[in-house]
Amino acid sequence: MARVFTTEFEFNHQMHKAVVAIKNDLGEMVVHIRIFDSELSGILGSEIIEYKGLTGYRQSDSMNHPLAPALMDAISKAVLDHLLK
Repeated sequence: MARVFTTEFEFNHQMHKAVVAIKNDLGEMVVHIRIFDSELSGILGSEIIEYKGLTGYRQSDSMNHPLAPALMDAISKAVLDHLLK
């Protein structure tokens, strides 16, 4: 069963939204993020990012752009904040 929610995060002094789905895959948390901003998806190379665990995005292929780590840190923080509510 998946948990789906929207979240907001700040990046480059602007607020952005994303849809997040979190599911359990054989005991491991899988995070699926859909970004609706073409500029941000250009930084990440895709509108959809998927990774395992809370920090799995750090090993992602989408981290090639110089701004990608800061962007994914902002998104990951928003996801974690939502989960801890």
